[in-house]
Amino acid sequence: MVDAIISNWQQGIVLPLLVLALTLILGRILASRRQKPAGIALYIFAFALSLQLGLVVPLSQAAGYAESTWWKALTTVTIMSGALVLVQIVSFALYDNYLPLKRRVKVPRLMHDLTTVVVLIIVIATVMKVEFNLSLTTILTTSTILAAIIGLALQELLANLIAGIALQFEKPFQVGDWVNVDGKEGEVVEMSWRATRLLTLDGTTIVVPNGSIAKGQIVNYYAPNRAHALTATVGVEYGNPPNRVKACLQEAVQRCPLVLRAPAPQIRLVNYGDSSIVYEVRYWIEDRERLLDIKDAVMTAIWYGLRRERIGIPFPIRTVYMHPAKGTEERAQEHRENLAEMLTRVPLFEHLRPEELAALAGRAHLLHFGSGEAIVQSGATDTALYVIEKGTAGVEVTKNDQAFMLEVTLAAGDYFGEMALLTGEPRTATIRAREDLELVRIDKDDIAPILAANPQLILEMSRVLAQRQLHTRGFLDEQVVSVATEEEARTRAMKIMGAIRGFFALK
Repeated sequence: MVDAIISNWQQGIVLPLLVLALTLILGRILASRRQKPAGIALYIFAFALSLQLGLVVPLSQAAGYAESTWWKALTTVTIMSGALVLVQIVSFALYDNYLPLKRRVKVPRLMHDLTTVVVLIIVIATVMKVEFNLSLTTILTTSTILAAIIGLALQELLANLIAGIALQFEKPFQVGDWVNVDGKEGEVVEMSWRATRLLTLDGTTIVVPNGSIAKGQIVNYYAPNRAHALTATVGVEYGNPPNRVKACLQEAVQRCPLVLRAPAPQIRLVNYGDSSIVYEVRYWIEDRERLLDIKDAVMTAIWYGLRRERIGIPFPIRTVYMHPAKGTEERAQEHRENLAEMLTRVPLFEHLRPEELAALAGRAHLLHFGSGEAIVQSGATDTALYVIEKGTAGVEVTKNDQAFMLEVTLAAGDYFGEMALLTGEPRTATIRAREDLELVRIDKDDIAPILAANPQLILEMSRVLAQRQLHTRGFLDEQVVSVATEEEARTRAMKIMGAIRGFFALK
């Protein structure tokens, strides 16, 4: 008899300790997987269950203990805390693992909370009915005044909760979308049962109550897809034909890598202003979080594009300039002389007479390119030579279907595009500005009169082109300067001379 009692007491101690240890180990595993603390519900469940198991044996001799209020209360605590632990496990398995990883579905925090609330209501109703023979209807009808007080106190909270549930079912946005709600714009980073958190462009977090979102206007920039339009306006001088301006703006915007190629940018003339013709530029982007950078890139590209085409952006006010006494024609003459002096340093033009250099400088154009812009594209068929006046540029070539930058820097005095200018050959490389560039552009029509009047120049230019072409070929093929034989250079020069004559239709 005594041995049986001792055995029962030992069982009443060992079994609860074993259950307590196993429950806490389970909590540790769950916490490490979730990367969050297990929560107080697990510890309450572990101690309540262990306490019940430990008291079962010594109380088994006492009649009616299972009907006592304190035992029912302890059972209620055990069941409710156990239900919470079970919800955490199921929520982690379903919402944090299966749906995001297997189904690629992002589950907002609100669903976690709603699941917990629904399970708790069911468990409370069941426990009250089974253990205390009470129903929620009875409790609510006998506590009308208390329910009214609680309802008034939680009116705003309940409104946000209901609005959160409605937003979850309607799904006007989801986590990761970029939205504008009630005048507040940002990326949706969390949706809870009470509010939605937005991360703004400034890196700050805005907490917007769900009730305010449900009442206000919602703009989702990422629905039905991430592509959405931005607009910019620019005014240009009246003397420029609209079609020319539109083409310039179209090309400038398409140079920006973060602007989508499809849909293509749209340019519209929208207003005749007091001092300018106003154009609206509409373009599409996907990365709303880079909004400020994209706007900056587009407006910068527009400035450089208009500057290259000599299309002015007028001041919106009347401006009076005080110029030095030197006349406009004198300044133009000085500029032509500077260009002519710079062209003398270009080997291709070293055989030109002073009057020919002056004529060529008078026809040349000064262009501006911004850092990162491509001056010429590989494969393009334009016919112009460029001489760098200020800034530096890099050379990008394609070899074996792979583009790479050469370890070459073009600086002031360097030139490129001589084969396109004199023979019309397509570009063999892409030249890209490494910083803001000022270049002199010489077109086919600029040099054609000089070649027609002095055919001997074709032979001299052919020799220069042959040597430069062989030098470039050796660099691209072997990354070393190749030394061509005199015969090879002469043969190539004759071939180039024939191409020049054919291109300019000279006998």
